[in-house]
Amino acid sequence: MRIRKKQVGITILLLGGALLMLNCREITTSTRISPDGSFTRTITVTGDSSDVFDSDLPLPYDDSWRVIEEGEIDTTRENYIYSIRKNFEDVHALNYAFRQQGDLRNGPARRADLRKEFWWFATLYRYRETYPQWTGYDAVPLQEYFSDHELQQIHLWISEDSLSVTGEDSVALEQKFFLWMGKNLFEETIRLLEHFTGTESPDNILGQQKPALWEVFADSVRNWDELSVKSLTEILDDRLGTERLGRIYSQHQAAFDSLEERMTPILLSQDDVAGPEYGYNDKNRVTMPGKILSTNADGIEGNTVSWDTGQERYFVYDFVMEVNTRVSHPWAWAVTGVVVLVLLSGIGISFSRRRRNPRMPEE
Repeated sequence: MRIRKKQVGITILLLGGALLMLNCREITTSTRISPDGSFTRTITVTGDSSDVFDSDLPLPYDDSWRVIEEGEIDTTRENYIYSIRKNFEDVHALNYAFRQQGDLRNGPARRADLRKEFWWFATLYRYRETYPQWTGYDAVPLQEYFSDHELQQIHLWISEDSLSVTGEDSVALEQKFFLWMGKNLFEETIRLLEHFTGTESPDNILGQQKPALWEVFADSVRNWDELSVKSLTEILDDRLGTERLGRIYSQHQAAFDSLEERMTPILLSQDDVAGPEYGYNDKNRVTMPGKILSTNADGIEGNTVSWDTGQERYFVYDFVMEVNTRVSHPWAWAVTGVVVLVLLSGIGISFSRRRRNPRMPEE
């Protein structure tokens, strides 16, 4: 059964395509693999404003990356482009550049693998790149909160906009997902409060009252847009009959704003439904040496394959991109041909000599 997005909040997690379109910003990662195993990676961001040059997107940029394009690309549509490029000696250098550090912590720790197999007449290239399962939350992991069956339903919901459960079951799953989002915000906020209050937590907020405080918060928040750090501190202060949490929030607002900014991509409200603001990548293109033998890509053009890599594809499970190619060795065929000719010539000469000089029969 197809379910309309405005009927069920979780379906808007189709951020990779739908929400990137809402934000008018698209990221394309292009990777060219050379026969020697070296890489050239180009990352291009396009958008409808100049924020593509200084955006919150987690790009692995440092002085070793070269800016190859920066400017307005279509004055009539007011589209802007920002593109960077870097060469890597091998797959290990590529993975090192994309390890989780700095801003890259706001995205999945993608990892690539390239294997070359020499088979005389050809070399086989097996390329595999993985987006590990990533939601942006780590306080309450998705796999620890939902059953395997529920995870399958969530994956279908956000990646295919379809469900095999209907009615009360779908409503219950949506509500559970909403509570999972709130639980992460709750745990992250409490963790930050603990940092500023030390071991003397206000009214034992991190002790015996913590489960009860969570129940109060869960019962108090009814709308997607109520999921915020400030609303949480207000609800907890009201429950505890104090104003201490509000004062802590005001004194360290920059830290709490930073927490909320980090979680905003997941807590974003759009038309009364929640979902991430963007995925780490919108599209991936890989150009391989040789002829493509097999791939799970969404598109193939010559020896270039492409995938749509919105977060709906790796929100619940790992997303793996694979492509296998073959590079033929003309020299191997030539050498083999020469060897075969030499062998055949040797056999022919030997056979001819035997015919001309037959052995005398023994008496």
